[in-house]
This record gives sequence, structure tokens and C-alpha cells, in this order.
Amino acid sequence: MSIQIGYLDNNGHPRLTIRVSGTHPTASAVVEAMIDTGFTGFLMLPIAEALPLGLALYGTGNYTLADGSSVSNFLAQGTVTVLAPTVVPVTAATGIASSLPTPPSEAIQPETVDGIIVLGGDGALLRMEFIRSLDKLLLVGNVVMLVDNSMVPLAVSEMANPGRS
Repeated sequence: MSIQIGYLDNNGHPRLTIRVSGTHPTASAVVEAMIDTGFTGFLMLPIAEALPLGLALYGTGNYTLADGSSVSNFLAQGTVTVLAPTVVPVTAATGIASSLPTPPSEAIQPETVDGIIVLGGDGALLRMEFIRSLDKLLLVGNVVMLVDNSMVPLAVSEMANPGRS
């Protein structure tokens, strides 16, 4: 049973601290990634941040941007690990660092998942596909939490995942 804690940035966007790695065993980068539920991929990472990681390129994908324009991006296979946040959580309303209780160390366990990384954009973006691959529920309030499905009552889990068994 684990809870991964993220934070809201100064603009109120939910973020998680992640480690991204590729095929090279010692090359990785810690990134503050924004959760974007409108993004149709697993993770988007700027190409300048992705190249040093030794990600295995294997093709291209076409994506539609918020303004309706289309872009083509390189795709790579990589590994993402969710970490505890490395920045102080800030409440969007006040812009003041919140005094959140620190969860017990056993509650924050790094979790790793492999997926398709879209190379492009200006900053790291995570999508719900990433969160689902961890079998978590996303909770956003004054903090951002990824909660094990087993920690929520069955009725809430069924409402969040209709048709999934």
C-alpha cells in the first residue's frame, strides 16, 4: 500500500517528481512533470532532456495540440519512476508553502513503469495513461496524490473506473 505525493505549482498545475531513464544503466534525469489529462500519450519530454538518457527510439507519432494544429514527434521506450517531491508544495490560492504533514517513509515507495515517451514540447507532461499503468487513482486538492486502488472503498473505485473489473 503506497501513496505517492506530488504538489501544485505556483499556477495551480498538478506535478509529480519523476526519474526518467533509458537503456543506459547509469543515465537518468529527475524531472518535475505536470499532469496533463488532455495529453494523449504516456509521457512527453523535451528532446534536449531526452537525448542524454539513451532512450530507445523506435518511430514517430502524430499529435494534435490544444490549438488544433498537428505535430509529428519521435517516440522512444523509457522507464519512469515516481519519486517523493523535491520541492516544497505551494498552495495555488495563497502562493505560500503549505505545512503539510510528512507521510511515514513506508507510505512513499518509488514505483517504476515502462512506457512510450513522446520527444517534444517545452516541459515534461504526464498523462492519465501513466497513472493507470501504476493502477492508481489521481487525487488533486492542496496536494497531488496517487493512491492505490485497494485503499479506496469498492464503490468509489467502481465510480472512478466504470466497466473495469
